[in-house]
Amino acid sequence: MRRIGKIVSAVSDGHFLARVDFAPRLGTQLYTSGGKALGQVDDVLGPVSSPFVLVRPLVSGHLLDSPIFLKSRSPSERKH
Repeated sequence: MRRIGKIVSAVSDGHFLARVDFAPRLGTQLYTSGGKALGQVDDVLGPVSSPFVLVRPLVSGHLLDSPIFLKSRSPSERKH
């Protein structure tokens, strides 16, 4: 698992806004530190140097300030 950022705000429609180190692709699955699916990337906002992502959550509860992670791909899953 690779930490890429954290949830910084809740949005009125149920989504969350997260500050990330880089902009993942739309639809990318995001995870909690325990490896549980947190949600997926619905949109990328802001400048390339300091992006935010809009996360459609798959879980409910208090997520503010929660770190978010990407699962590391195995060597066989990586494109060459």
